[in-house]
Amino acid sequence: MDELLNISYRDAMDQLDKIIQDLENGAIEIDELDSTMERAQALLAYCQEKLRKIESKIERSKSV
Repeated sequence: MDELLNISYRDAMDQLDKIIQDLENGAIEIDELDSTMERAQALLAYCQEKLRKIESKIERSKSV
């Protein structure tokens, strides 16, 4: 997930959207499926962590 440190949340979501579209359209070859799914899982974890951090900051700011 180190390569994800330099991308924005929006870019990560765009990549996830593209993967989903490709899966739905059958555009991913079976040989690429494993690495594509690993990339999707990493992107999803990255986005979830970004959201978790933002939610935490919001909660902390409410309690001040």
